[in-house]
Amino acid sequence: MLKVNPEQETRKWPASKSLDRLGTLSEVEGLTEHISSTICEKCGLNVFMNNGLQNKTVEKPAKFVFETVADIDHLEEINNFIEKSLKELDIQGEYYGHICVSLDEAVTNVVMYAYPKTKGNVRITIERLNDRVLMEIIDSGDPFNPLDHPVPDVSVSIEKRMIGGLGIHLMRNMMDELNYRRIGDKNCLSLVKHIGGP
Repeated sequence: MLKVNPEQETRKWPASKSLDRLGTLSEVEGLTEHISSTICEKCGLNVFMNNGLQNKTVEKPAKFVFETVADIDHLEEINNFIEKSLKELDIQGEYYGHICVSLDEAVTNVVMYAYPKTKGNVRITIERLNDRVLMEIIDSGDPFNPLDHPVPDVSVSIEKRMIGGLGIHLMRNMMDELNYRRIGDKNCLSLVKHIGGP
């Protein structure tokens, strides 16, 4: 039979592993919930776990904002932002195409005309509110209202047609609402597209 030396100390786990360091059961469950939700957020998952092992949906953001220098070198970066935002907002088909064309035209106008003598920024906001997509293009350049441009006569030949204005004509036809405001030293162009559905 194995004999135990009564003077020998009983071996214990290190303090960091001792169960009495974890506190009450409710505290442990609270810590588990916090860790689970944090892991999900870090991993980009759209659910988190709670004490009842239920899943809760975390809504995707419905608004995207991007600001950069308004020049030709940044057009690709701007277009990438627009396309990614629309996909995140689940804008598809004809709506997607109409919005891309209209925003490209609006941003190009800022790049070409807003800052003729200096560099400046353009700020693009894209937001979805139920069955509408709200967009806004803001710059601090020279006053320029693209909606003042006369509607081109598309019935005449290209040779006789006035230069410019076709892009704005497309915007008018593809968007449901267009509005220009000069607020302080900023040009603000608002666009609205009705997409149907909830």
